[in-house]
Amino acid sequence: MQHYIILLRAIISSLYFNFKYLPFNQALKLPILLYKPYFKELKGKVVIDSSNIYFGMIRMGFWSTLQYPNSGIAWENQGGTVVFKGNCMIGNAASISIGRKAYIEFGENFKNNAAMKLISVRSVIFGKYTRIGWDVLVMDTGFHPLVIMRTGKQTKASSPIKIGDYNWFGSKCCIMHGVETPKRCIFGLGSVLTFGIAVMLAPIKAAPFTSTSVPSVTLSSVCAIVPLMVIFPMYIDPTSKILSLKISFTVPSSATLSSLKSVFSYFPFFR
Repeated sequence: MQHYIILLRAIISSLYFNFKYLPFNQALKLPILLYKPYFKELKGKVVIDSSNIYFGMIRMGFWSTLQYPNSGIAWENQGGTVVFKGNCMIGNAASISIGRKAYIEFGENFKNNAAMKLISVRSVIFGKYTRIGWDVLVMDTGFHPLVIMRTGKQTKASSPIKIGDYNWFGSKCCIMHGVETPKRCIFGLGSVLTFGIAVMLAPIKAAPFTSTSVPSVTLSSVCAIVPLMVIFPMYIDPTSKILSLKISFTVPSSATLSSLKSVFSYFPFFR
């Protein structure tokens, strides 16, 4: 019974949102459900870019995590565009702020369980099957540009964020402006991503195996550099029945070591 009461409340509060933003034939299906919404501004555009539009395919504000209050979703659109590529779930105690010229894209099957804070003045693009944990901050602006005293140049206060397909961010991660991630990455609790990832990858190859064999994985000059964090994306065929991996490391060549040295030279604490 309680489930139906919650659903009815969401339908009532979502009617205006759907008919304001969507074409009439889409709005009739009520594809967007919002629970306990707080609307600060309702400007801009909302687009559902999917061939399969159905009731409740996009849900925002529903209480799914006990550790955060049942406070719904806060929405502020100052004139930007939000695109949904498919079904999407954004949990309770979340907020979305879209600037006047901002562009936000949620890839197919996007999920956040609670308390995501999303702020965009430029561009934030999430790949398909992105998973966002509790209390994650995504912000493509620092709001305040800085001046480099030595050169007098002013840094950019904002720059686009692009998240690769099949990325998973643990609780309390911070994703700041300029970040771009590869496919199939996992970022642990409290990870802070502050600018673009410099990636030099030798793909991790897993050979198919039978019940009597174990695949051998060779990592050669694998390096994904993020401030205070090293990431090893997994490129594994999901159809393979991989139970375990035997990992061996090859000694990097002198050319590889030289290239790594040039990359690390950009960071003062490695000089």
